[in-house]
Amino acid sequence: AYGISVADVVCEKQEPCACSLVPENYENLIERLGRLQIEAKNELLNQGFEYNQIKTENYLNLRFSGTDTNLMIKSDAIDNFIDRFKEDYKREFGFLLEARSVLVDDVRVREIGSYTSASHQKMSNNFEDSVPTADDHSYVFWEEIGWFDTPIYNFINLKGGQSFKGPAILIQDISTVVIEPGCMAFIASDGNIEITVASFDKSKDRRLKSEGPPDPIYLSVFMHRFMGIAEQMGRTLQRTSISVNIKERLDFSCALFDSKGG
Repeated sequence: AYGISVADVVCEKQEPCACSLVPENYENLIERLGRLQIEAKNELLNQGFEYNQIKTENYLNLRFSGTDTNLMIKSDAIDNFIDRFKEDYKREFGFLLEARSVLVDDVRVREIGSYTSASHQKMSNNFEDSVPTADDHSYVFWEEIGWFDTPIYNFINLKGGQSFKGPAILIQDISTVVIEPGCMAFIASDGNIEITVASFDKSKDRRLKSEGPPDPIYLSVFMHRFMGIAEQMGRTLQRTSISVNIKERLDFSCALFDSKGG
C-alpha cells in the first residue's frame, strides 16, 4: 500500500501513422506528438497533478521497409529517432539493412505524473562509528547456522556511521530488513542501509563437485538455460529472416555445441 501511494501515474496515448522517417515528415510527426501530449497531460491534470510534476516521453514505432519487425524507440528530439533505431536494431539483431528506408507505424506519448518523492525515515543527526545496542532478541532459524539468538534493531534508534554483523533483523516504519549471517550492515548518514553480502565458499557446495552423479536440480536448471538460449536463437532468426521457408515454414534448427562439437 505504501508503494502504491508514492507510485508514478502514467497516461499513454498512441495512434497509427504510415510514413517514412525523413526530414520532410518531421513537422507532421512533431505536430501529432504534440497533440497526443496535450490529451495525455490533461488527463493527469484532471487527477490533481501540477505541470511541474509531469514528465513527457515520446516514442515512435519504427521498422525497416519490407520487414515486419518493429521497435518502439524513445527519444527527446525528432532527428535522433533514426540513430536510436539503428543502434537498438543492431544490438537486437546483429545487423542493419542500410539500403532500406525506415518507416513509422505508430506515434506514442507517455506522460508520467510523479508525486513528491518519499523521504527517508528520520534518524539521529549524530554520526557515530560504533556498533549499536540491540533493542530486542529473538530465536530465529537460519539455513546456514540453524537456530540463533538474533538481535533486533529499531531503525529510529540507530545513528549514521553505525554498523553491525548478521544475522540480525532491522525494523523500519514501512519494512523489515533481514541481515543474513556473515553479511555486514552499515547505516549511511543519509539514512540508507548499505549491506555487504558475504562471499559464498563454492568449495563447500556439494552440488558443484564433479564426483558422483550430478545434482538433479542443477542439471535441470542448466538444461533449461541452454534450451532457452537455443530457443531465443530460433526466435531471432525467424523474426529477422526474409526467406519464406524460415519465417513461415520454420524450416531451420538451432543448437549449442562445445569446442569439440558435442
